Order: sequence, then C-alpha cells, then structure tokens
Amino acid sequence: MHNFVIAGKLGREATQMKSTQAILQLLWEVSHLSDLPKQLMERALNEQLEILTSLTYNRDSLKRVYVMKCVEDIKHASKCALSSVKHLRDICRSYSRNTALAFQKPDKATLGELNREHEIVKLLSKSLKKCHELAAKVALGGGSGGDDNKPALLPTTAFDSGRYTHSESLDLHLDLLKFLLKEGELYLSWSRCEELWSVLVCNDDAIQLDRDKAFEWFQVRNFNYVYRRNNYGSSIEFVMIRFASVISRSRRNTSCSRSATWSSVRTLSPPSSLRASRPTLRALTSRVRR
Repeated sequence: MHNFVIAGKLGREATQMKSTQAILQLLWEVSHLSDLPKQLMERALNEQLEILTSLTYNRDSLKRVYVMKCVEDIKHASKCALSSVKHLRDICRSYSRNTALAFQKPDKATLGELNREHEIVKLLSKSLKKCHELAAKVALGGGSGGDDNKPALLPTTAFDSGRYTHSESLDLHLDLLKFLLKEGELYLSWSRCEELWSVLVCNDDAIQLDRDKAFEWFQVRNFNYVYRRNNYGSSIEFVMIRFASVISRSRRNTSCSRSATWSSVRTLSPPSSLRASRPTLRALTSRVRR
C-alpha cells in the first residue's frame, strides 16, 4: 500500500504530461490484477482519482479517458466491472463547476454529455441485471438455501472474485444511477424503469433486500426523473399517485403479483386534465413516506 501512496504523490507532483499519464496507467493496470485484494485495488484507484482531480492541465480530457475505460469494463462485464462502477461514480462526482458557494456543485452539462456519449444510465441498468444474475448463480453453486421455493441468494453472497457482496453491488449501481438522474438532470426512460423493477421486484431470484432497495429507490424524489421524458405532460400527477400506491401495496404484501401490478401502471392512460405542481409533488412525497 505504501507503494501506491508514493505513486500517487509522484503523479500529483509530476510536471510533465507523459509522466502523469504513465503513473495513471500504472495504477489502472495494477488495480486490474486478478489476485490483488480489494483493499489494495481500491487504494490504487483512489490514488489515481486524487491525481486526476489535482491536475491543473488536461484534467477533463484525462478524466474522460478513464471514464471510457470504466465504461468498457462495465459493458463487457469484466472481472473488474464492480470496481469500475465505483470508480466511475467517484469520477462523476469529481466533476464540478466554479461557484461562489463554499462547496462545489456537480457540473450538470458535463454529466449530461457523458451520458449522451456513453449511455451510462442504460449501461448501469443492464449491468445491475448481469450482476444480479451472476450473484444468484454463485449462490446456487454454493448450495446455500435448502428450500426450493426460496432463492439461494443472500445479501452477503460474494462474487466478482469475492471482492464485492450482492448488497454492495446493489448500492453501487443504484447510488450512481440516482446521482446521475438528480445531479445531471437526466431522465430514466420507461424501459429502464421497467427493467429495474423486473430485476429487483418481479425476478424469481429477487430477495427481500432487492425489493426493499427498489422500493426505497423508487420514492417520489426519483419519480420526477422517471416520467417527464415520457410526454405525460400535465397528467404526471395521476401517474405518480398510482405508482406510489403500487409501491405501498407491494411493501405491505410481498406475496402479491408484482408483475401484474407493474402492468397496471404501464398501461395507465392518465386523464389530460391533471397537472402536477411543486406543492403537489411535496404532498405526494410526504404521502408515500407515511
């Protein structure tokens, strides 16, 4: 670990572009060693991130290089896919614009541009599905769970070379999705929304943890980003109320038909006379939380 600290210090103090690029690449390659423990892998990536954020020249261009590398890892479901999701989240959070406030705000334009170039929201949705399938497969292979009617998957099921648990995988994917939707002012298409619901709620391998995290993530604070793109316009309030009732009903009764419930929302044709306002959205938020 001490070597990573030295490499990080050299990268931050380097005055030549070639030296900086070489150290960044070295830390990236070391983090991808198959036998590297999780703690050392994350330390290598953290040192790389500190170098990227401390640069005074070509900072954004170098960040984009490693955004692309993370995207490629996630896209091809490599053994370092989850560490790349985490690193991508950290890089995205490091994008900020100058502000007179005491803290830096995320640069919405940059986050939006990154998503347009690499379809990160879509990529994360599909990656979450792949990781869920992999974790379920690992759990079944381990022989955990003796009841045929219950999934063998556990929150502590470890995969990705044993570095990450199923619970950590959910947190990494959903946290980055929420960050991009909120801070980048992006929208979750209906197909992505349905895909997440299908993986975490309707899935035969889904466990209580999956459903709890899905219900928490699909709070009204995220609904504004789900529905505006689907051209419901003035009738958004009715859809949000209906979806809120779906979540409340599913949370109370885990044995209900979630696929049928989702279908009732998906085929909903809300009246054109309904119009959502900010006070209404706040009221909806408090309604669901109760």
